[in-house]
Amino acid sequence: MSGTMNTGISGLMAAQRALAATSHNISNVNTEGFSRQRVEQSSRLPTGSGAGFVGNGVQVDTVRRLADQNLIENVRNNTSEFERLDTMAELSGRVDNLLADADAGLSPALQDFFAALDDLANDPNATTAKQQVLSAADTLATRFNTLDRRTAELEREVNQATRQQVSTMNQLSESVADLNREIVREQNRVGQPPNDLLDQRDELLRRMAEIADVRVVAQTDGAVNVAVGTGQPVVNGTTANRIEIGPADGDPEQLDLFVETAGGRVNVTSNLTGGGLGGLMEFRDQVLNPVNDELGRIAVTVAETLNAQHNLGVQFDSGEPRPGADLFSVAPPRMTEVTNADPATRPAVGFDRERIDQLTGQNYSLRYEGGDTWRLVNVDDAAGTRRFDLDDLETDDDGNYLLRADGLAINLGPDPDGDFSRGDRFDIQPTRLGASSIETRLSRPNQVAAASALISGEGVDGDGQSANTGTGQISPIQLTAADDGAIPLDETIELNFVLAGGDNDEPGFEAEVPDGQGGMAAVFLPYDPEALDVEVGATFSLGAEPDAGADEDGFDGYLGLPGLAGRFTLSGVPREGDTFSIGGNRSAVGDNGNALAMVGLEDLETLDGGNTTFQEAYSSLVGDVGANTLRAQSNRDAQETLLNQSIEAREAVSGVNLDEEAANMLRFQQAYSASAQVIAVSNELFQTLLGAVQR
Repeated sequence: MSGTMNTGISGLMAAQRALAATSHNISNVNTEGFSRQRVEQSSRLPTGSGAGFVGNGVQVDTVRRLADQNLIENVRNNTSEFERLDTMAELSGRVDNLLADADAGLSPALQDFFAALDDLANDPNATTAKQQVLSAADTLATRFNTLDRRTAELEREVNQATRQQVSTMNQLSESVADLNREIVREQNRVGQPPNDLLDQRDELLRRMAEIADVRVVAQTDGAVNVAVGTGQPVVNGTTANRIEIGPADGDPEQLDLFVETAGGRVNVTSNLTGGGLGGLMEFRDQVLNPVNDELGRIAVTVAETLNAQHNLGVQFDSGEPRPGADLFSVAPPRMTEVTNADPATRPAVGFDRERIDQLTGQNYSLRYEGGDTWRLVNVDDAAGTRRFDLDDLETDDDGNYLLRADGLAINLGPDPDGDFSRGDRFDIQPTRLGASSIETRLSRPNQVAAASALISGEGVDGDGQSANTGTGQISPIQLTAADDGAIPLDETIELNFVLAGGDNDEPGFEAEVPDGQGGMAAVFLPYDPEALDVEVGATFSLGAEPDAGADEDGFDGYLGLPGLAGRFTLSGVPREGDTFSIGGNRSAVGDNGNALAMVGLEDLETLDGGNTTFQEAYSSLVGDVGANTLRAQSNRDAQETLLNQSIEAREAVSGVNLDEEAANMLRFQQAYSASAQVIAVSNELFQTLLGAVQR
């Protein structure tokens, strides 16, 4: 009878444990990360006898946690990827909306600026038209500033979110390390896995995956190691390694991520490929920084190109003709000293205005390799890395070595070998400050140089009428460059047509021009109406060398004017004695030559090596950001579907089904009642036996 009693008690205890597990499941139906539990039981060893083996009831082996680690890992991985894409899509969408805004974008401001220049070209003497140009220029500069300010706000948000997520990640790492310690202790103490602690740890790991792509490796003692990046551990058993934040190399305004390990500090910024933190870094490096650099490139090119052309015009703000001053100012490239043995010596970096069309929106690292060798590394495009020897570089009038590349002019000084040490490194962000720093330089309408600095005309008689008898014509002067102070505003050059002149007694124009040294030099420009298409005429270049390259670039000859670059065309059939003049613009009444030249810059391909206009460059930027945003949004939606599917798969195994648990509750309740009845019968039999003995 004691066997029957014990058997009944074992059944009662097993049913009690099953009821406890079922009620635990029901209680945690809404607990994040909870895995349902099931009591595993087996028959006790039977008792042998001559009549056979008699059962001894049931025993509880363990409380099993219904969890599939592969499904849990899938949820973790899909969570990490979804958070990355969601962050990218949300932030990229904000940049896309900013750039493509029909009112706040750059395109309307560019259009309005060139429209104001066009109005000035139609009425070059109007003070109101000049004021409108200044206002439109200020609006354009302000629009660049506003776009940069908005992206700077996004950068601050990225930095703030980075700090918050790193702080949360460190807290989670410490919590996982603490749970590792508890799990190992309880497992050693009881000899069974602590199911609820394992659930808590898996939930913490899932939350870590929301922040970064993590790799989890289980240990034999029940603990797990967690790594990010290329394997840098943030949890090693019961020890947590913190992720630290520090200024980014080459850009102290941005943040990089480091893992402190026993082996030292490791930069993991570029290796974080998942989670919200990875999305923040990816957005910063692949969207935000390129947008800032490209906006800066457009701003710098607009400023340098407009300034160069405005310098070729003439203005009368002081009452006397003066070359046009810079219309815009813009900050030079930003250079950061990464390593420099002598901080007192550093290269000077500026823009190469003559090659501004080669400017890129990429970043560089200038490195001295010792001897005569320097290396300019394109950080964003390894194929753009170049080496330079000092013998390959030009020098300026002061003997400074100038390294020219990609629209940059880098002054290394007169003695780079002596001033720098092997390993010195300087990081250069050519256009990062362009959009934030551009501003207008002029404040008075009369400072606008709408007129051409040089004008051309026919010879006139005493009454101011044309004295020429032929049909020859001279085009307006098209200046393309001029050294400071090189425009000869006070001089007039007279071109006199002769039928026989020069060394070969051929038809052409004789002239005397300044030789750049205070004297005059005789120049002959060949022009034979019988050998030319007189309607097309002959094009002559203004340049420092009267006889240099007369057959280059389609020019028929050079007119030597030191410090100038430009062109003019002679056409028609002049007669001997006909004269044409080239001289400084002394009045500029009605002259719109330089205004027209500036209007022409709107459609001139001035970026990407002379292949892209201002508007095309900005439209390309908007298109690239829009495409990135659309791709991120599409990938996010697809990834959300994968995430939901992986969650459903995990729930099918580990989730609590209340209907199933209610049925189990009834089943285990019945088993409990039946076991209790066995005990009751055993007790009744025992009482019957006692009564029989007492009689």
